[in-house]
Amino acid sequence: MAEDLDAIATAVVDACVAFQTATDAAQRAAAERVLLDFRRADGAVAFGLGVLARTALPAAQFHAIGAIHDGVARGWASLAPAAREQIEQGVL
Repeated sequence: MAEDLDAIATAVVDACVAFQTATDAAQRAAAERVLLDFRRADGAVAFGLGVLARTALPAAQFHAIGAIHDGVARGWASLAPAAREQIEQGVL
């Protein structure tokens, strides 16, 4: 799982940099697609927490918090108590 989170964090950071440095609409759209897919992923909460733990890039942290928010909004009631506590401790 740690390797997966490392790869996800790298992909989010790369997409943030690509979005910020895009020289045309196609590059920007491709980076945006990666970031939106990240936020919509089934594991968005865990992925977001993983990205927060692995990067200091503000844009990546922004998208990580967005992923956590979106994931929590979709499924707070179905989260296990331990997952809720991890979110509360990690984000608040």
